[in-house]
Amino acid sequence: HLDAVSSANNHGLDFGDSGDVSTGEYLQSFGIKRFGHPLTTPGALSPVVTHKDKKFCFVGYHSLFVATTSPVVSEIKTLRPDCWKVIVMAHWGEEYEHTADAAQHAQAHAFIDAGADLVVGAHPHVVQGYEVYKGRAVFYSLGNFMFDQNFSWGTTHGMLLRADFSDTETHFTVIPVSVRDQKTALTEGEDRQKVLDFAGVAEFSLP
Repeated sequence: HLDAVSSANNHGLDFGDSGDVSTGEYLQSFGIKRFGHPLTTPGALSPVVTHKDKKFCFVGYHSLFVATTSPVVSEIKTLRPDCWKVIVMAHWGEEYEHTADAAQHAQAHAFIDAGADLVVGAHPHVVQGYEVYKGRAVFYSLGNFMFDQNFSWGTTHGMLLRADFSDTETHFTVIPVSVRDQKTALTEGEDRQKVLDFAGVAEFSLP
């Protein structure tokens, strides 16, 4: 079950504007909200998902074509008063690097300074570590979930992130996965631990 997906990535315009529009229409036909844009276009960055009378606001950010954080920072500040949680999904960083770079850190901090509750990253195709900044979590890269990059251990192992929100705390759980022949499964044994080592954490809670 999917409530919302991000289009803030470097392949969103591979089939031009018409492909982008048809993707949005296809998702809408299944009741899936889309957010973010390959060009970080204002006005197309965020949907609201309401669950048990709580408003979750998602904001998409793509740094590879337009690196400025200004539209996303502005969007977060606009959303903040009306949202229970603001979650930024960021497409950033260097491919195949297990360590987040200075730009990722600066961008994540800008989002949290603006009012984001959680920042979750993608694009490097491998797992990167996490950080707690001003009491808020940043997961710099979840790695691949479903992809055809079968050429290395790093690109065939990623992680899911579970965030359980309550009025008093947020509990995070990292769930390692493996991708083989474009099929995703939970990872066990030594490979599971290796993913957790790259992530730097298995689970934790923040107030």
